[in-house]
Amino acid sequence: MSFIRPGGVVGVALALAVWSLPAAAQAPGPDKPSEADDRVEPKAEPARAEEAPAPADAAPTPAAAPAPAKLAERPKNATPRITVRAYELGESAPALTTADAIEAQVGEVLAADKRFEFKSVVELLDPSDVAPRVLGQADLSVEDAEKSFGEMDLEKSKQLLKDAIMAYQKYLPQLAARGGGLLPLRDAWLKLAKARFFDGDNNGSRDALRYAFVLDPKVEFDKKRFPPQMKKTVIEAKLLFETLGPGKLVVDSDPPGATAYLNGVKLLKQTPTEPIDAQPGPNYISYERRGYAPFTAIFENNGGGEQASAVQSLARYPQNPLAPLDRARAQLDQGDKPPLVKDAAQALGVDLLLLIKTAKTAEGSKVTAYLYDARPDRILKRAEKTVPELDEPAAARELAGEVTSGVRLDGVWQPPAAPKKPSFWARFTEKSRDDLTRFRHWKGFWYVVGGVAGAVVVGAAVGIGVGVGPHHPTAGESIVLLGGN
Repeated sequence: MSFIRPGGVVGVALALAVWSLPAAAQAPGPDKPSEADDRVEPKAEPARAEEAPAPADAAPTPAAAPAPAKLAERPKNATPRITVRAYELGESAPALTTADAIEAQVGEVLAADKRFEFKSVVELLDPSDVAPRVLGQADLSVEDAEKSFGEMDLEKSKQLLKDAIMAYQKYLPQLAARGGGLLPLRDAWLKLAKARFFDGDNNGSRDALRYAFVLDPKVEFDKKRFPPQMKKTVIEAKLLFETLGPGKLVVDSDPPGATAYLNGVKLLKQTPTEPIDAQPGPNYISYERRGYAPFTAIFENNGGGEQASAVQSLARYPQNPLAPLDRARAQLDQGDKPPLVKDAAQALGVDLLLLIKTAKTAEGSKVTAYLYDARPDRILKRAEKTVPELDEPAAARELAGEVTSGVRLDGVWQPPAAPKKPSFWARFTEKSRDDLTRFRHWKGFWYVVGGVAGAVVVGAAVGIGVGVGPHHPTAGESIVLLGGN
């Protein structure tokens, strides 16, 4: 449909309606173009079926997490920081799930050990205290924007609202989980629509309303929410939204296997998803995947019952600190100083890394744990266990307790004590014992024993026979008879 253009009479009526506002706040002319410099973003290209739409400019690039404290900056007597990283055995969804389960199990062991300051890799890369702080600042920006609008400082109001919208978008899943859901983002778009309208940008006002309708299809013209001058703009924008109607959207990612959120609602299936209902217009889609930076993009859905595919390429974290660990995976068993691991530890800001590696064998799944200390740049201890495949997380939990026991945690490398040289008598005794053991297991052992026993028996019999045989005195022997007469 086409928008109705107000005539001169309507323009006069609008001018009279805003008599209480300064000249800078007059309603927009019917043909005044939208101002590009105050937009949060240009309109996103429609998402086409089987094609990846280009994300809108407003989708923020994932920002680097706050730099962790360098190891050199920490006091020597500080509690050592530790994290756990499980290597994935492939890129399949079950492999990623198993790695997450292993890290969760090992993390419980490390968190309960008061000798460590434990944080997960996710927490190190995306500290949980950042989102609430950023979202709280966005709330204040919206309040300041409303105040600036009341003072008719429209440029300041629009800038504050754009800043708030960008912050809400960056942490959209966290905003959705907060009390009130996405209502703050909806209200920010409504306020931006109002500020643009009174700044003479009618098209920009309609565009802002499209975002608000997607987030909350129940939004209608309300005198408490909108000034009377905006009634026509709001009604026209809502009529177009309702005329288009919902469409179908398949959410996908490269690589696949990401957890996705549509306008803050977590989807049941990982990417690629089944076709789901989506409102016509700009939809927010958030992606989370192991090893990749979380990201929220905006996809334009045509609606009208059409099906489109929204595909987003995921990016690693800036200066990916996990890359050195991935490259060092094959070198963990080649010595006590695997290369590149120290770089990863310093990038994450930890002293200790507990690395878990799994491998399939004929006997089952071999789980190996390595405790690495970046201060002496050494693997302090290794341990491994072969278990059924489903028992990998439990085995990793046991190994975590084993490799963290009996080791120095102060960063001082203590080489293993050289074994003492045994004495001559100890070596002789050990050798004799070994020789006797080998002789007992020799296949001819019983033949020798039988032969020796036979010889002993024969010798004994001969000796006894000689001792008890008849004795005849010789001529030189005398016989003395005692007693008698």
